[in-house]
Amino acid sequence: MRKYGWLAAGGAGAALFYVLFAHHTLARVWVDEPNYTQSGLNYLHGDLAMNPEHPPLAKYILGLWQLVAGEGPLPCRLLMGALVACTCMAMWWLLKPTTGPTAAMATAFAWGLMPRMFQGEDRIDRFVSLDVFMVMFLIAGIAFTWHWYLRGGLWRIAVAGVLIGAAAMCKLTALLAVPALFVLVPPPRRHSAPGARRTWGSTLVGMAVFTLGAAVVCVASLWPFGVIDGVRRMFELQSSHNALGQTITLHGSVYGSAPWWATFAYAWESLGLLPSVALVGGSLLCWTLVHNRLVAVLTVQLMTIVGFLCWSHVALPHYVLDWAWIPTILMGLGVWSATGAGETAIRWVQPLTLVVVAMLGSAVQTIIHVATMTPHGIQLIPALVSQGPLPEGKTLVMSVPDWQSAPASIQNIAVDDRAESITSIVVGHDQGHPPTSALSTFLANLPADVRHITVDDVELYLLPAPLQQTNGVLSLRR
Repeated sequence: MRKYGWLAAGGAGAALFYVLFAHHTLARVWVDEPNYTQSGLNYLHGDLAMNPEHPPLAKYILGLWQLVAGEGPLPCRLLMGALVACTCMAMWWLLKPTTGPTAAMATAFAWGLMPRMFQGEDRIDRFVSLDVFMVMFLIAGIAFTWHWYLRGGLWRIAVAGVLIGAAAMCKLTALLAVPALFVLVPPPRRHSAPGARRTWGSTLVGMAVFTLGAAVVCVASLWPFGVIDGVRRMFELQSSHNALGQTITLHGSVYGSAPWWATFAYAWESLGLLPSVALVGGSLLCWTLVHNRLVAVLTVQLMTIVGFLCWSHVALPHYVLDWAWIPTILMGLGVWSATGAGETAIRWVQPLTLVVVAMLGSAVQTIIHVATMTPHGIQLIPALVSQGPLPEGKTLVMSVPDWQSAPASIQNIAVDDRAESITSIVVGHDQGHPPTSALSTFLANLPADVRHITVDDVELYLLPAPLQQTNGVLSLRR
């Protein structure tokens, strides 16, 4: 039996490695990826002006990584894979004292192989994202806090503080998970637990050490920006962004700011049926069968983070990564409890089977997605433009979704149809950012010698002569 267990773990490990690192260059570049990677390089050279709305730690790490692996988003995607692997290990470390190593490992693999799609393009954590850093540090910090609760030891709570501080210095959303940790302040009731020997005095010392560790990381990260000024500017920018909202498109409708249910709509689009069934079913099993303080901490964190995102006027597809790890851990605890010996296991065999089959199916879904990835859409444009009648001119790019960044290989990009020397046009189908009326009119009355090519979800027009605008009307300069 142990032999088959090792074979299963080896197979899952190989699948995880493949999902994290295979075909990492094939997805289109998300517009925030060059923003974060360039910020990291700029910070290392003393230019702190870029991306001030987010804390700097993740960008420092991205800058350092690029000194080793090369500049740009694509080399940094390898780092994202390594961070997800570290997140899986942190999840295993968190669950091991409660479930044992096997169930903890199964939960970690479930997280690593779960589909978390971004705009139907690729998994969120295969793109360069601050959220990947935050989740890794946050789960590791919660794990050390849980171990301190069970076993005591100032060094554990000190490490927990450093890790939670690091999570907050990657993305401020991590702060929402902190209040729930107060559930772990009172010592365990079981006198056999080493943590039960904690007195209230030593508990207060532990809280002070935790706070000190977090403060050191925060101050060190923000020091180049001016600690107080840096914090004030971040909160001002975030508050302004929330007050103004952000235009999003959901189910074909455009919203000037996110409705409260956008968080759940994006979660459904990102996760899909099988992971949703597994997470909801597994969490219900956990809440029914497992009653300990870890479940209480995770439940409060889930309510706090999701509640805040529903309240916020800004909702984006990748925010699902900020909280989906919580029901994954709850699912692991629920499955572990439902597989207990005796009549309890028989009673829960049907929901348990449903959760396990759904999770296995979603893992297969992720592997198939990565295995079948190919370049598509706007990635194919540069080669087609180079074969056009006027390959040296500018390419007008309009109505392409905000999340996409035009490939660096497209030379001389224009985003204004009044620009000179436009010889090719790329138009997407983003309802929130339609083409100008002048361009729409031109495309509706397209000259016969303009070559029109549909490339997946974008339209390419190769012009036989440069585009010109006269009195608001576009035409070809013959």
